[in-house]
Amino acid sequence: GASRIVLALLGALVVAFLLDWTARLEVPGRVVLLAAAAGLWGYALLRFLISPLRVPMGDDELAMLVERRYPGLRDRLISTVQFARTPDVAPLSRDMVRQLTSDTLAEAAPLEFGEVASARQPVRWALAALAALAVTGAYTFRFPANAAVFARRFFAPLSAVEWPRRTQLTLVACDKDGHPLAFDGNRVSV
Repeated sequence: GASRIVLALLGALVVAFLLDWTARLEVPGRVVLLAAAAGLWGYALLRFLISPLRVPMGDDELAMLVERRYPGLRDRLISTVQFARTPDVAPLSRDMVRQLTSDTLAEAAPLEFGEVASARQPVRWALAALAALAVTGAYTFRFPANAAVFARRFFAPLSAVEWPRRTQLTLVACDKDGHPLAFDGNRVSV
């Protein structure tokens, strides 16, 4: 969840940077951009971290995860877990419950329960987050002036910070032979 939040944060920052850098957004556009990014970050925090941590994981849920991974158990594990909570079954059914428990234990013994909650997917998300951090960090270190201007414009959208001009034009007046003319701001001298 934390890796997904980092990716959402960096993704929103990269999109905001590119939009502001290319379109040179004015104050209203930067305010909307900051509000949209804050909304995305709030959603990501709620969706990928807070909500999963609030879900209790009981025995039944764990049994269902195992059965989802190993469908050959055919609902035996969940039945065994539920019967174990209710030891007062009818006298004629106790033998059936004991047999079900014995069969389930024998069938589940060789299974790899580490495969039920595999770390592959979280590791992939973590690697993706690390790669995104590395790329954005490298850009920030390579072009610190761009990063600083963006940070001031994005996190303080009402500020008057402007992007530096990429092109500076200087007008030089020339006579008919191509010689520069003197210019004092208002008049051209020949």
